[in-house]
Amino acid sequence: TLIATIIKAYTKQNYIFVSQHKVSPLQLDGYNCITTRQDCLGDNRDTLYLSTLNKTNIVNFTLSSTALYVVVGVNHAAVKHLAYSNFALYAYDPQDWIKTRSTDAVVVNTQYEGSATAYMPTLPNVELLYAYALARSCEDVMSKFCLAVDTTQIKDNEVFAVAERTYLERETKTGPLASELIMTTVL
Repeated sequence: TLIATIIKAYTKQNYIFVSQHKVSPLQLDGYNCITTRQDCLGDNRDTLYLSTLNKTNIVNFTLSSTALYVVVGVNHAAVKHLAYSNFALYAYDPQDWIKTRSTDAVVVNTQYEGSATAYMPTLPNVELLYAYALARSCEDVMSKFCLAVDTTQIKDNEVFAVAERTYLERETKTGPLASELIMTTVL
């Protein structure tokens, strides 16, 4: 599989594989938030918010000069299911996870093209997948598809989450249902 190939490739480069985590839906519903006067982080019905951070799955990702993450998923826009998607990094306080700080560390679906091919060029339908690395420096990353995250975005050893936003299902013109998506994995 693509994930196994990525893990094997970076293990050969002396990276230590620690874990993998799937994003899951944040339980936000713009209509319910308005009617119950809850803070739903600006949600409305045009998107489904997915994250490595939620009430049942708290993952403490951190970045240092030696850390490397790879975000692996399906480019749902490429399969014509969604109009647009992206993933972004959010810093947060592990003691109060609702206190998040957005960053400009973002990768949009138009940047995904070819990123999975760099790892498995012969995999059927590989052009519909993506594998995007996150690191302090992309010099030692084996793929050109890497987002260099500097300390103004995420401080050294600051805890962060990967959040994915999936916009406008083409047929309904609303955010997709979680059951219609294959969840992104962070290695």
